[in-house]
Amino acid sequence: MLKWLVIVAIGIVIYRYLSRDSDANKPKSEGNGVTMVQCASCGLHLPQGEAIPDEGRWYCSEAHRSTGVKTLQAR
Repeated sequence: MLKWLVIVAIGIVIYRYLSRDSDANKPKSEGNGVTMVQCASCGLHLPQGEAIPDEGRWYCSEAHRSTGVKTLQAR
């Protein structure tokens, strides 16, 4: 019985050590989220600051803005 308790305790210590290291490698979010929009023509997602607005819709390029809205198929 004591043998199993020691094995479980060692497993918990190893798990906590490994999960702590993986958290340290993740990039830190500073809350500077960027609003993403979808191109009404091709469905590409891009930052709102880089998109071209037209009549309440967003486009990824001037060419797609001039062609207008196309039906996006479900992916």
